[in-house]
Amino acid sequence: HMAGQPEHLDNLGRWLDKYPNLYVDTASAKWMARAFSQQKEKAKKFFIKYSNRVLFGTDMVSGRTDREPLPNYYYNRYLTFQALWETAVEGLKMPIPDPENNNETKINGLDLPLNVLKKLYWENGKQLFKF
Repeated sequence: HMAGQPEHLDNLGRWLDKYPNLYVDTASAKWMARAFSQQKEKAKKFFIKYSNRVLFGTDMVSGRTDREPLPNYYYNRYLTFQALWETAVEGLKMPIPDPENNNETKINGLDLPLNVLKKLYWENGKQLFKF
């Protein structure tokens, strides 16, 4: 959840500068899409600068038995992340309901470079967890 700071990237950057063993994750598709789309250029620069310290994450849980399955639940969250990280899309209506924003969240893609995407999706976790 980006240490609870996706709207405060300057502060999060100070933490990462001060604490060399601090890593953050991208869990919470709605929150990340909302926060980073509102500060696209700043977010892109942040991800490039701290590309060795950000891990792809999700807080999705499978196998829940306390409710009916939600159609496209997983697909829409991955689509949201893919549009946010991998494209330069502007104003794409987020496919996940976002009542905190009156369901008006629009995705503005960060179009991260391939080397940053590789670190985000795979290399940082591989290095951190030594596998």
